[in-house]
Amino acid sequence: MNNKIIKTLVLLFALSGTIHAQNQYIDANLGGGLHSLQFDPKIGDHSLGWGGRIGISYSYFFNEHWGAGAGLGLAYYQSKCTMNGLDPSLECDTVNDNENYLLKSYYSGWKERQEMLVCELPIGGYYQTSINNGWDFVGGAGFVLQLPVWSKYEVTGGSIKTEGYYLDQHLLVTDLPHHGFGTDEKRYEDRMETNIGIGVFAEAGARYWVKDNLALYGGLYGSYELTDAVDGHNPKLHDANGNYHGTLASNQVGKVSLASFGIKLGVTFLIEKQKRH
Repeated sequence: MNNKIIKTLVLLFALSGTIHAQNQYIDANLGGGLHSLQFDPKIGDHSLGWGGRIGISYSYFFNEHWGAGAGLGLAYYQSKCTMNGLDPSLECDTVNDNENYLLKSYYSGWKERQEMLVCELPIGGYYQTSINNGWDFVGGAGFVLQLPVWSKYEVTGGSIKTEGYYLDQHLLVTDLPHHGFGTDEKRYEDRMETNIGIGVFAEAGARYWVKDNLALYGGLYGSYELTDAVDGHNPKLHDANGNYHGTLASNQVGKVSLASFGIKLGVTFLIEKQKRH
């Protein structure tokens, strides 16, 4: 699906050079609101995060109302989760004759924060119409290519208590740190393995022309990623060897999507004009 969407975006952008535009605009804008990594942990709670974006875009209109555009921007996303509960798994003890045992990981107030900085390349269709003297309504929707620039997870609180129950011996091991059983209160942090994503976006707002070629813009925007932002989702969050993999790369979550909704402010420059109503 990703390849088809990318080909469509490239085709739309290529076609733009063959059509004579009625009006052409350059927009510089910044926005902020809910910018969250969306996921559903198995034994925890997810909290939405706040973030923002900054960008520049170019748009051209084929006639009085309809046009297309493309842009470039940076967006910051964050989220938090808190783990409470039991995460059991069947493991094999390679030291003791490959004996099977049940690894019990008890999470107590385990808090993790996730952050991601993304380069965004939106391309879509736009509609504009005059509201009254000096005011225009502008709306648009389309696809956005999301390129991860930087990411990080950080544990900020809580503990993990691990126990091992050996099935054949009916033996519960509770405090044997060198064998991986005990209490872990380390504050882990590391980069996340992220993926290039494809999402959809929509925006709507109004602009007021303070000069013939300069307008102020204010409106709402939203976006949602269709693909998975993070690679993995396979290992146990805190595995039998004491390794911590981060919530989003573990089997605690499935798909992770970048989602945003907020307010956008900016300025619009009219760079070519044939006729504006």
